[in-house]
Amino acid sequence: MLNFLTKGFKRMMVNIEKMIDEIRSMTVSEAFPLVKALKDKFGATWPPTLITNVTTADGEVKLDAETRIYTVGGSAATFKIEPTAAPNTYSSVKLVQTAPDGAKTEFIADAGLSEITVDVGTFENGLYSFHALTVDEFGNLQTNESPKIKVHVKNEVPNVSTITIDEAQKINPDSGAPQGNLIVNAYTPQRATPIITKVRFEVKQSQNTEWQSVGEIDQSTAVLVPAQEQWKWTIEVDTTTLDDTITANSPAARDVSLDPSPYTIRAVAIADGQEIISPDGVIEKFSVDNIDDVAPIGPTKIIEVTIPDGMIPVDETIAYKTRKTSGSSVAIFVIQPTADPETYSSVKLMRTDADGMQSECKGLTVRSGIKTASEAGTGYSGNTVKFDISSLKNGLYVFHALAVDSDGNVQTDDSPGIKFFIRESPLPPKPTEDSDRLNRVSNPNRRTRQLQQQLRDAPKKNYESRSRSVRTTRGTIDPRTQLREEYTSDSGEMECQLCKEAMPFKNREGKPYFEAVEALTNEHFTREHEAQFLALCPECAARYQEFVKRVPGAVENLKNELMNADDLEVHLQLGELKTSIRFSKRHWHDIQTILRFYKANSTVDPTEDNL
Repeated sequence: MLNFLTKGFKRMMVNIEKMIDEIRSMTVSEAFPLVKALKDKFGATWPPTLITNVTTADGEVKLDAETRIYTVGGSAATFKIEPTAAPNTYSSVKLVQTAPDGAKTEFIADAGLSEITVDVGTFENGLYSFHALTVDEFGNLQTNESPKIKVHVKNEVPNVSTITIDEAQKINPDSGAPQGNLIVNAYTPQRATPIITKVRFEVKQSQNTEWQSVGEIDQSTAVLVPAQEQWKWTIEVDTTTLDDTITANSPAARDVSLDPSPYTIRAVAIADGQEIISPDGVIEKFSVDNIDDVAPIGPTKIIEVTIPDGMIPVDETIAYKTRKTSGSSVAIFVIQPTADPETYSSVKLMRTDADGMQSECKGLTVRSGIKTASEAGTGYSGNTVKFDISSLKNGLYVFHALAVDSDGNVQTDDSPGIKFFIRESPLPPKPTEDSDRLNRVSNPNRRTRQLQQQLRDAPKKNYESRSRSVRTTRGTIDPRTQLREEYTSDSGEMECQLCKEAMPFKNREGKPYFEAVEALTNEHFTREHEAQFLALCPECAARYQEFVKRVPGAVENLKNELMNADDLEVHLQLGELKTSIRFSKRHWHDIQTILRFYKANSTVDPTEDNL
């Protein structure tokens, strides 16, 4: 451009010098026609006229840095013209267009204006060139050259090229399908001819024939995406106005990809009163699952229970026993659902009675925040239900847990149950001076003298040699009657001295069945007496025989514990089971008196059978 202007300026200066030499020798009247002729000869203005800017309805058109080409189409283009000549040397400007076939078309601006608008929407697509010229008041047209610009006219057919759906802001936790509002976008050509003024969005399910409008967007709200040379039309679809495509019975209830009948959405472009439906394949699909009618998936496990007797880890294959006491007896159930935490909001504790009747244990439910001892290393923050078992009748119950979501849907598949045998305690944990009549020792010294005399008069254990040694003096005492009186409550239940539970069943006479087991072997108890026996359930009797009376040294250790202990409970290890023997106050007094008697008299009567 600089070289072009320099050459033109040099030519102009040569012509001006010739003109000045002629004018110097003339009068004014002679000079005027010459000046006009010179002006007509050299044209209206000099130097050249420039096109400095091209704009459309989309804004300023950017010049491609590589090709040096402007691209327009779809609507009118405005060319801004800037002459470089002095303002008083021209009166108007002209735009000259050269078509791809070489044909020229001129566009003249109104007087005083320097912009010319051309409706390029009527042009054939192709590469055009444009340049500008100035015109003086006499109609003389600039004869020297002006720089040309290249313009690519690209008029596009109005249509919808793409439809997209943004990621849903809210999804159903069970199926993964959208809930609430959904953002849908349609894309149309930037230079559509005629111009697209509106886009309407429509949906339908595969089983329907009619399309349903879900909204319309005006061109004023569309956004130009220059990099894609497209307009973006965005609508927010309220899916709550549509029927759900996924229900509890749908194969997609837990997997949206299995939805057999999602919605299809299309876009309709409106241009010059015509409706252009998005072509085949330019669609999107989406499912809707606003109504949560799907229950959380199980199983839901009870992993730990704290009962009035202490905390126990839970194994659903074991029946646990507990005692309800006077007042509140709260059991705390720690519950761990296996469902995705997003799919449930609380847990429910269920109870099945012996008659098969099932009901919910109404209690305080805590969603989270309690870390259990058994889960301390895992970081599990569990759900808990606190339930007062004192409201239950004595008997066997099965407890299981269910997960519940925020819409009240309750888990329908099975959860493992744990068994609890609940009863009232027939005896207080440690009898006191205020115990009932059967446990009161009103005159310990007199009772001790009476018991010592009974032992002196009691027959020594006698054995006859038959095929094996047989104890023949056992029938002289009746320990079962005394034990039944000592450990039976007013309600008729009898407690095992080891497990502290009610005897498991009643005999044919309707009385609690139990085993009367002699506390020590014949080496230590050489005479017959009822106070030397323990009241044990069948299971504890077998454990006691196996782990105390058949283990060398265990009986001797127990004898020493019984003689020296100050408590009514003597701790005992039966294999892996840690437990204790609990005595009534009267029974405790009697057995310690007997042991002291044997120690004082030091009578040993070895036999063949020391059990």
